[in-house]
Amino acid sequence: MGLVIPQNPLQALYDALRLTRDANYSLAAAVTFLVFDIFMTLSDEVKYIWGSRWSFPKFLYLMGRYYGLIYLVIRLGVETHSNLSVPVCKAYYWYYVMGGDILFTTIVNVIFVLRIYALYGRSRKVLLVFVVLCLGCLTNPQPRKPTLISWVPCICVAWAFFLASLLRLRNSFRSARVLRGAMSGEQKPTLVMTLIRDGTIYFCLILSILVVCTSLTVTNSGNGQLYTMASPWLIVVYSFSATQLILNLRRASAPELEFTAGSILRPKVSGGPIFAHSAVNGNTGIAVETSAPLPDDMEMSRPSSQWSPQKSEGIVT
Repeated sequence: MGLVIPQNPLQALYDALRLTRDANYSLAAAVTFLVFDIFMTLSDEVKYIWGSRWSFPKFLYLMGRYYGLIYLVIRLGVETHSNLSVPVCKAYYWYYVMGGDILFTTIVNVIFVLRIYALYGRSRKVLLVFVVLCLGCLTNPQPRKPTLISWVPCICVAWAFFLASLLRLRNSFRSARVLRGAMSGEQKPTLVMTLIRDGTIYFCLILSILVVCTSLTVTNSGNGQLYTMASPWLIVVYSFSATQLILNLRRASAPELEFTAGSILRPKVSGGPIFAHSAVNGNTGIAVETSAPLPDDMEMSRPSSQWSPQKSEGIVT
């Protein structure tokens, strides 16, 4: 196929420059948002993350929080400068391919997989299923033009994370009244409510940005070049969602004792977060709150024996 020359080369050049300018504006806005979000959550991060012991999941959190910002800053620095040498351009190209979107989204997907792995009691079968699904997002069939082939697996994996959470948590709510209280902030949410609430909210964010990126990739306008304006926000949404999931989980599992009318009695705990679950005693008809220590997304090295359910001191009234 021969080279296609536009009818108006000058107009084509102008359009390319305009797209580049708009993409750089979007990139700068994405960097600003990430910096703002880091400062807004810095106190909680110091309290719940930096003070914890070092572990592989903690490393993943810090990568999810800061590597995305570093990557976008590097992109902004390179793409807003001219007269770069050929070696610099080559180095940036390989960094963009190997250490850019693919590496960062893989790190965040590992965080999401650890979350599902914890919910399912460290089931190796569940872990294997989601590892295979995430690897499917890394396939590279080298299409000749932008297509849906890389975005459909990403959207399917996002749906899989959400549905897996719903399947695990569908029987964990005591009543709609308690759920509404946790959602509105009237009661401190249990770990279960935090997981289902955050899973729903951040799934919607991730799905939205994936749909936007997919639409801009396959659009005829600019032959998919409009995607460059949305790609920085893919990094922003993944970074924001993954880190907020972990921070909110830490806040919900913070040791304290609370008891209000219609809420749960939460004893102070010295270990990890408690996975609350209610069950109705068949003999007395009283709903009894039971709990089992849930492996925290940031502390996955605890022995699996902690998963044995045990009756808590709280009674649901």
